[in-house]
Amino acid sequence: MRPVNSKSNRPFHSRTARGFSLVELVVALAIAMVLAAIAIPSVVTTYNQYRLGVQATLIAGEIDQLRMTAVRRNSTVTLFSTPSGSNTILYIDANKSGILDSTDPQFILPADMQISNSLSTAPTGMPDVSSLPSTYSTAVKLPSTGITFGANGTINAGAGPYFIVIGYTNTSKYGYRAVTVTPMGQIKVWTASSGGSWSSTS
Repeated sequence: MRPVNSKSNRPFHSRTARGFSLVELVVALAIAMVLAAIAIPSVVTTYNQYRLGVQATLIAGEIDQLRMTAVRRNSTVTLFSTPSGSNTILYIDANKSGILDSTDPQFILPADMQISNSLSTAPTGMPDVSSLPSTYSTAVKLPSTGITFGANGTINAGAGPYFIVIGYTNTSKYGYRAVTVTPMGQIKVWTASSGGSWSSTS
């Protein structure tokens, strides 16, 4: 009796099954490192520009809250700026005490940012009001006396327009953001690259 010669009884070996060689792994890692070196600076730039935009939007929101508070209370309400260590605090003097109280609505600027146009010397690359529409040609920085809204939601005594520029303390390469407030109480957010011109984002 002859033995049955069946292919099903033969062990199966795939000719294509194999692992990665050391050379292939090294090449793959090298490619990954090159791609990371290209991508990381772009990600960092985008993130820091995003942070600036967030802070400008929050300041615009704080000013809008100030305006609504004045209307709701049928009274004048003022937004002040004050240093606190390495931070800058913007606060609404809700109880009109003339100082920052724990109950005052407030916004704290991150320690690595500043109100750039409050400095005696403008930072390198910070655009001025010349690239803004003519409505803002006489815009002034946030005064020490603050921004005061009246009961009708407009700037008290028709002052302004105001121009508040936000930038990083130690670099200008991520550009700047600005918040403007007209005498009628219109609030807008602007963006500009270092040495560039302002364009509206709101």
